Amino acid sequence: MKIIAVLLSILFAAAQSLIAWYWSEVTVRQFESVFASMYGGVPAWSAVAFSIGPGWFFAPLLIGVFLIAALFNNNLRAYLGLVSLAACLITGLMVYAMYPIHLMLSVPV
Repeated sequence: MKIIAVLLSILFAAAQSLIAWYWSEVTVRQFESVFASMYGGVPAWSAVAFSIGPGWFFAPLLIGVFLIAALFNNNLRAYLGLVSLAACLITGLMVYAMYPIHLMLSVPV
């Protein structure tokens, strides 16, 4: 079970890194432009997420540091499931910032 938690943590950390890299200045401005044209403004969570900018690279970095520390410390291995859940939630929040489902569903087709 622990190996699954480790693999999930690595997978989500890689996804977070790719999303953070994808959020270059140009991409963020494009998202904000699309949100402004579709919804009249940038959704609150998207604005907060985009304002963090390169700070998003700390999440996968911390996950990696934890996984390396868990290799050497048996007590930390008990938290692998919690770390993989946190990694999943962070990735979900990053994706949600780009695609606010609650607003997309409220716009008539």
